[in-house]
Amino acid sequence: MLQLSADALNTGVNPDEQHERRAPETDLAELNRQLALINFKASLNQAESPATALGSLARLIYGSTAVSIFLQREQGWSNGELVLTSGRSMIETAAASGDAVTSANRTITAVDENLVTELGTRCFVAVPVCLSASTDSCAAVAAVGVEEENSADHPTALFQDVARHILSNPAVPSINRDDIVQRARELIHEANNPLSTVQNYLKILSLKLGAEHDAQVTLDSISAELYRTADIIEQFRHLDQPPEAVDEATDVNSIIEQQAALFGKSAQNIAFRLKLDHARPLASIQNAALKQVIVNLFKNAVEAMAGDGEISMESRGGLRQGAGTWVEISVTDNGPGIDDTLGDIFQPGTTSRDGDHRGQGLGVTKKLIEAAGGYLSYRSNPGATEFRLTLPQIQEFEQ
Repeated sequence: MLQLSADALNTGVNPDEQHERRAPETDLAELNRQLALINFKASLNQAESPATALGSLARLIYGSTAVSIFLQREQGWSNGELVLTSGRSMIETAAASGDAVTSANRTITAVDENLVTELGTRCFVAVPVCLSASTDSCAAVAAVGVEEENSADHPTALFQDVARHILSNPAVPSINRDDIVQRARELIHEANNPLSTVQNYLKILSLKLGAEHDAQVTLDSISAELYRTADIIEQFRHLDQPPEAVDEATDVNSIIEQQAALFGKSAQNIAFRLKLDHARPLASIQNAALKQVIVNLFKNAVEAMAGDGEISMESRGGLRQGAGTWVEISVTDNGPGIDDTLGDIFQPGTTSRDGDHRGQGLGVTKKLIEAAGGYLSYRSNPGATEFRLTLPQIQEFEQ
C-alpha cells in the first residue's frame, strides 16, 4: 500500500513557515487513512461478512497474510475455530481494555500459543476495534501475525480508524446468484404441485357435470388460466439465462374477446364495448404475453371504477409508420382518471390504491409490450383514461 513519510511531506517547506502549517503527522495520518480506504475499497469485492472485510483490511494495512478475526459470539470471542472463554487470552484482554496487546515481552497463555502456531509467525498483536470510546463497544479483535517484536511501528491506529469506518457503514451484503436461481427452482416445483391438484379437480368436476353442461366453458377458462399461471411461474426457472426471443403471430381480437367475456361474468356492473378490426390483425407478440397485458389493463380499469362503469376496447390493423405495419389496441374506461401527482405510473410500486396493491401491473405491461418491439402510452382525465398499445403486425403472407 502506498504511504508517505513525514520527511517527504516536509520536503521544500520553509522552516520560518513551518509553524503556520498543520502538524505533518496530522496530514500524514489523514492522508494514509484516505489511501487505506481507497485501496481497501478497490481490493474488496462485496465482503461476505464483517470478519472477511476486517481480514482483508488487516492484510492490506499490516502487509501480513497471517490474520485471524475474532467476533464476540454467545459462547465467547471466536474466529470460527477457537472459542475463548477464560478471560486471560490476549484477544480478551485487548477487547476488555480497548488497547492493542502484543505478545512481545509477555507471558502468554496456552490459547495464545496455539494462535501463534496457527498464524505461523514469531509473535502477534491483538488489535481491538471499538465503535466508540467505551470499551464495551468492542466489535471485533484482529490477531495479526508479525515477525518483529517492537509494536511501535505497527499501523494500529490506522487499522482501527478504517475498520471502525467499515463496521459503522456496512456494505450491502452480496447475493449469490446461483442461490437465487436454485431457490427459485425449488419454489417453482412447490408452486406447480397445487396447480396440478386444482387441474385434476377440474377434470373430475368436468366429468361429473357432463360434456353438455353450461359450466364447461367456465371450467375450460379456469383450466386455461391455470396453465397460463404455470407458464408464468416457469419463466423463473431460467433466471440465469437471457429470455429467448420467440416469434409468434397472435390474434389480437381473439385475446380481447376472451378476456372481455371472462371479466364480463365476474364484473357484472361493467359494460364492455368492443370495436374490433374485422380483418382480425395478427400481432408479433406471444399469445400469453398479450393475454397478460389485456388482463392487467382490464383489472386496473375495473378496480379504478369500483366495479361500476364502462370499458371500451378497440383494435385497428394496417397502420403504417416508417417501413413497418402496426396493430393498435386501445383500452378506455370512464373512471375517475389517474392522479397527476403519482408521477411515472409505469415505475414499480407506483399506485394510488391501498391494501394488497403493489403497483406492479403497469410496469410489467410496459415491459411485455416493449419486449415485443411495441409501444405503450396513455392519457387520462377525470371520466376517461385510455391506454394505447402499438405492436408490430404480421401479414398473412409472412407465415
